[in-house]
Amino acid sequence: MLARRRLAAVPRGTWLAMAIVFVGGVAVRWIDLGGFGQTWDEDINWGAGRNYITNLVALDFNGENS
Repeated sequence: MLARRRLAAVPRGTWLAMAIVFVGGVAVRWIDLGGFGQTWDEDINWGAGRNYITNLVALDFNGENS
């Protein structure tokens, strides 16, 4: 019940702005769902995987080298 009063106190313009941002984000995601290209963390994940394999091949299980 307390949450209903708090949510009802939020101005209509704020709800509209949140809805526009949400719908805009969803639309961008749907349009480029099958898009190609590098992600922002791809280099980091690739480098970490390379380090894991290198340590495994060298039988180096020291936590400092991961």
